[in-house]
Amino acid sequence: MVCDKRIIPAIVLPAMLLLMMSCGTEVTEVDIPVKASQVGGYIDSSMTWTLDLSPYLVMSPVIVDSHAVLTVDPGVEIRFDWKMGIVVLGSMIADGTPDSMILFSAIDGVWSGLAFTGGASDTLSSLSYCIIEYCNAGVVCNSLTSPTIEHCVIQNFTNIGIYVGYLAEAQIVDNDILDPAPGGSSMGVQCDPYAFPWIHGNRITGHAQGIQCRYVSFTIIDSNYIADCDTGVSFLYTYNTVTLRGSNLEGNNVGIGLVWSSPDITDNSIWENTKAMQPGPGSNPYFHQNDLSDNTWTVFNQTPNRIDAEQNWWGTTDSTMIAAGIWDRYDTTGIGIVDFVPVLTAPP
Repeated sequence: MVCDKRIIPAIVLPAMLLLMMSCGTEVTEVDIPVKASQVGGYIDSSMTWTLDLSPYLVMSPVIVDSHAVLTVDPGVEIRFDWKMGIVVLGSMIADGTPDSMILFSAIDGVWSGLAFTGGASDTLSSLSYCIIEYCNAGVVCNSLTSPTIEHCVIQNFTNIGIYVGYLAEAQIVDNDILDPAPGGSSMGVQCDPYAFPWIHGNRITGHAQGIQCRYVSFTIIDSNYIADCDTGVSFLYTYNTVTLRGSNLEGNNVGIGLVWSSPDITDNSIWENTKAMQPGPGSNPYFHQNDLSDNTWTVFNQTPNRIDAEQNWWGTTDSTMIAAGIWDRYDTTGIGIVDFVPVLTAPP
């Protein structure tokens, strides 16, 4: 099956350029069946990629027109040539099942990823029970888009698992966003200015940054498991309307890093990190009702601000032991104190 190949309109070029960055590493090579459907080019009317024609080989960029819907049936396998990808100006519905997941993978080398650029008019796009692997950026949600991404496995990527752009409202729920490709330095989820995603119930492991939020507001990050990252959650210039709650941050170098940010950090389990929380310049988080057991440093203050860390569980009620795990004005000049009294007497 071959789609009509046409000139790619200028509106999709920024999305394609973002996806194609850093696609220079050869990651995987697979044997392709003789029976395979080659696809590429411009899709200007709604169509379905069916299981009986799978696998689909994307040999040139696929562009889904603003009035078209591309539907992918459960169990379909889609493989991409080097630097190829799908840019969705309309909608794409790729909903697999637990027993019949949809595969987006590579033929040889690194493909670019899936980019949703349809804006507010795209109310249908969804990815569920998909495996997305060996790409540069797994899913890119550009301005004003709001796809649902749930029950997916996104792994072995070189740059970003899921990118949420300006005013995008992606629903990112119950996904496994796993280790980067060999040699990659990646982010699990990156949220850019004024994004409004809901990031719930995901397992994010092994990245330079598990979740990065910069200049965001009204973002809810809850009930996630984030482990073995250099920084579990990084807040850069975020507002006090950003919430991190009910999550488990475990075995990271820095559990939570902040620069000029004041998020609400409540009811999390922040265990066995080198630094549970590191407030940087200009940061003043709301930090209460967290379990801070077994970290090398619990709060490593890097700002002159006083940090209110009252009403947390520190694994002990012994104030001397708690103070020994805090870096503040009592350890060096020029930074504020960390106020931790009163403490909780048991995990919240």
